[in-house]
Amino acid sequence: MNPVPPAAAPAASPAEPGAASAPANPAEPTESTTTPPAVENPPPALRAVEKKPARKTSRPIMIVYMPRDLRDWLRKAAAGSTQLTVVLDAVEQAEQDGQLGRMVAAAEQPDTSGLFERPSSTKGSKAHIQVALSALPSHVDVLNQLTARHDAPDRSALIRAALTYARQHPRKHRA
Repeated sequence: MNPVPPAAAPAASPAEPGAASAPANPAEPTESTTTPPAVENPPPALRAVEKKPARKTSRPIMIVYMPRDLRDWLRKAAAGSTQLTVVLDAVEQAEQDGQLGRMVAAAEQPDTSGLFERPSSTKGSKAHIQVALSALPSHVDVLNQLTARHDAPDRSALIRAALTYARQHPRKHRA
């Protein structure tokens, strides 16, 4: 037995008074659907959630994990400059001296002796803390390339190795 589809209801003629016209496609909005008018001065609660377009020159925040003593050294070294400048100068110095790869290889690697890999920050008393640096996208790109080139576990490990080298081989960083 073949089911018979129900017959489509005849469409009302638009010329008939009082007849409602259904949209041809139910997914399309009808003319009666309107968007709410734009509010010139929205209340503070609405202003807080409005998304503002990102500036094209915005700098991504780069988080670097390092031991507290290295962070303290970075702060002191950045007196009169920025922490980012000291980091970039340290990476550049270690790379130009041909020591960045050696420093990365000599750095404490993650503990892989158990079932789960544990970051080096969980071993011993040298817990790593976060340092936020506002870097240009080009800085992040170069650091990522160096991380891959020197087989560093991550960008933080590369930066820790460079800062350790710079601390051991002090030079004046660029002003």
